[in-house]
Amino acid sequence: MKSKPFVELKKVEREFTNGDVVTSVLRAIDLKVDEGEFVAIMGPSGSGKSTIMHIIGFLDHLSAGEYYFKGKNVAKLTNDELAVMRRDEVGFVFQFFNLLAGSTVLENVSLPMIYAKIPKIERKKRAIKALKEVGMEHRLDFKANTISGGERQRVAIARALVNEPGIICADEPTGNLDTNSGLEVLKIFQKLNDQGRTIIMVTHEEEAAEFAKRIVRVRDGEIVSDTLVKKRRTESFRK
Repeated sequence: MKSKPFVELKKVEREFTNGDVVTSVLRAIDLKVDEGEFVAIMGPSGSGKSTIMHIIGFLDHLSAGEYYFKGKNVAKLTNDELAVMRRDEVGFVFQFFNLLAGSTVLENVSLPMIYAKIPKIERKKRAIKALKEVGMEHRLDFKANTISGGERQRVAIARALVNEPGIICADEPTGNLDTNSGLEVLKIFQKLNDQGRTIIMVTHEEEAAEFAKRIVRVRDGEIVSDTLVKKRRTESFRK
């Protein structure tokens, strides 16, 4: 018997209202992501790709349709219930890192575990383990504002891992990085995916998307194509 999709959106719509003006951002989106997939979502600015990720990551509500996460219908959850799902099930990586500049690398990675009320000794153990996974264990005591952009993004990935989430959502993770740093980040995502982690990455860069296993293209709030990557990139980037 085939298992249920890890993430499943059924006829999902998202509208934003400003006075009498209603803007439709997503139109009847159908999307399935199985456990262990690495999916890139692409599209031009304003296409709705980030809104899809925000809904998947419990950062936003859908206006219509259904959303199943691990087989559970989460479309009608309250804000408090969504916050718990977001804390426990999703690791986020953003374009601009979202680190606390004056805090150390270790403190930044430990922060999500404080909200999850994990004991201090366990927090440090998990944080160091996550930093080792991204090659940043040698920067434990460095302040976030003293390390490079590429290193900050690797710290952000470690932070996304510490609560052992079901899924990692990365929104333009290479958009603020130089070529070499972007390549390092994409190779880390590939390694994590090879270990069985489920990753959804929003990107506008074709070369970055080709590091994934599948590319979903969005335009004007609709999915226009959904294809497997025939030959994944492993080295070249922005070339």
